[in-house]
Amino acid sequence: MRKRKKSSKHALPILIILMVSLALGGVFELCCLGAERLSHPRKYEEMVTEYAALYGVPEHVVYAVIKTQSGFDSTKQGENGEIGLFQLTPARYLALAAQAKDPEANPAALYDPETNIRYGTMYLAGLYQKYGMWSTVYAALYAGEDTVDAWLQNPAYVDPDFGTLVTIPDKQIAKAVKKTVKAQDIYEKLYYAK
Repeated sequence: MRKRKKSSKHALPILIILMVSLALGGVFELCCLGAERLSHPRKYEEMVTEYAALYGVPEHVVYAVIKTQSGFDSTKQGENGEIGLFQLTPARYLALAAQAKDPEANPAALYDPETNIRYGTMYLAGLYQKYGMWSTVYAALYAGEDTVDAWLQNPAYVDPDFGTLVTIPDKQIAKAVKKTVKAQDIYEKLYYAK
């Protein structure tokens, strides 16, 4: 009988330690989740939802591109004339606006978040229709379609069974694509995982 009482005396502290450990683990996970949500916000949510639905682009993809392209800074200007959230060039915007039959297109509108999200999402949809893989779409965003088309013609960079781009020969572009894919995965996990 005495042995059982000793066992139960030791079991209670172990049970308490286990419960405290689980609770601390849960608190730590919530803190990490909160930090990830702070570093991966969903700004312009109403506009992203509208244009993602209109063009058939997953919202987490739109957020990943905006985060990696501009960090949600609608006034950001790139080294090669890119403007706004999606870092669209005026030439790309005007081509997209012509496709959308927008007679009032003006490159100054690229600083407007709604205009940039609309045409940036439209551009993503077109690239996805052409390439069929988000990682290849991201490569085209960073390197340009002509460059990606050339890579896809080189057997050294393509999966022979599927014809998809598996190697990006430009290290800087490969790094940017990897960063965008990671952001896409984080947005999906944080906000869209079921």
